[in-house]
Amino acid sequence: MKALDVGRTRRSLALDVEELGDGVFRVTGGKEPHSVTTSEVPWECDCADARYGSAGRCKHVVAVYFDRQLDSRVRDALQT
Repeated sequence: MKALDVGRTRRSLALDVEELGDGVFRVTGGKEPHSVTTSEVPWECDCADARYGSAGRCKHVVAVYFDRQLDSRVRDALQT
């Protein structure tokens, strides 16, 4: 299991997540939009960090996870 990077996690909280259907999400708010697919484990993203195997999960996958799993109060507390 890949570790979460604190800086990457914080940056993911500023991103916007839109569900497109069938386990596919568009993540915007960075330099360019990215697509995250959650229909299989591990979740996949089309960004360079995910494609070239950088350490940890990319911020787009983390953003989708937070969007799906975290209560808005927890998300707000993490952004401070």
